[in-house]
Amino acid sequence: MVHDGDPLNPDVAFNKGHFLHQTTLFVGPVNFYWEVNGRRHVMELNTGDSNYITPFWPHSFTSRDGSKPAFILAVTYGGEVARAREELARMAREALPELMVDVRHEAAACAGLLRRHLLHESLTAGRFAEACAKRRMEPDRIAACLEGKAVPTADEIAMMAEVLGVLPRDLMPPTRVPGDEVVVVRRAQAETYGYPDGSSPCYELTRLARSRQQPCLKSFLLRVLPGRKAVEFKVGLHQYLYNHGQEAVRLIARQGKAERESRLAPGDSAYVAPMTGCRFEASNGRGAELYIVRIPGDLHPDAVFELSGMAPDGIRRAAQEDTSWF
Repeated sequence: MVHDGDPLNPDVAFNKGHFLHQTTLFVGPVNFYWEVNGRRHVMELNTGDSNYITPFWPHSFTSRDGSKPAFILAVTYGGEVARAREELARMAREALPELMVDVRHEAAACAGLLRRHLLHESLTAGRFAEACAKRRMEPDRIAACLEGKAVPTADEIAMMAEVLGVLPRDLMPPTRVPGDEVVVVRRAQAETYGYPDGSSPCYELTRLARSRQQPCLKSFLLRVLPGRKAVEFKVGLHQYLYNHGQEAVRLIARQGKAERESRLAPGDSAYVAPMTGCRFEASNGRGAELYIVRIPGDLHPDAVFELSGMAPDGIRRAAQEDTSWF
């Protein structure tokens, strides 16, 4: 426990950061500390506030009132790098910087990604420039984009993508700004709305911390309104639920025509698999509130796009291929 909001308090022990992405819900009077590029920060947070932490940034948490319950609900998960760990482990550590793109500087990131495509295509900068010039892209702009001195326009990206035989989005790196490293959202400032519509809602949703770099990470506070007919959620993400409120909630999960009902008492948690329908009902007339976190699994959006582009007649075979090629 601490008695101040000093980010340099010597009694606060920081971890070293970790490999996993983390999103957190704060319950009670909790101080959140983090360090980015050697500078330490602190925020005094309360129930319903939330955050997102980029992997490997050091951070810590403390209570600031020993007379009140104070804890965090953290969901950590591995992203695309976690799925590539085996391949990364076979590489020399000094090779990692050569793989990276400088996403914290937009022009450098665009240039790095562009040069990577040229390497994979075994295409020299000279031949690439000639091909772009034929599409009326100015030579000085081609050079500036390759050298990281200019950010290409949408039209220029389209021209370069045509030369390389890729999609324009393949030349658009996910750049980040300082505010993307650690995101904190206070409940009082979070968007809250009735669902499925404001006129006759059965739930009230509060959108918690988001990361532009993790578009499939979604977290909410879901208030179950009493006496309303519950509608179903069905999403392609893994869902983790925790009842941090004071009232029990009925969870009705559905796969196909089969339904299963569970009672989530205060302090209970649940997991709902992707594409499993689920709805929530209040167990009494007072309503209840759940913390919901949705995270991506191995079905990254690129995998979904690839699946969607396969021959329509064969799509169902992708899940359980049991036929011969001939």
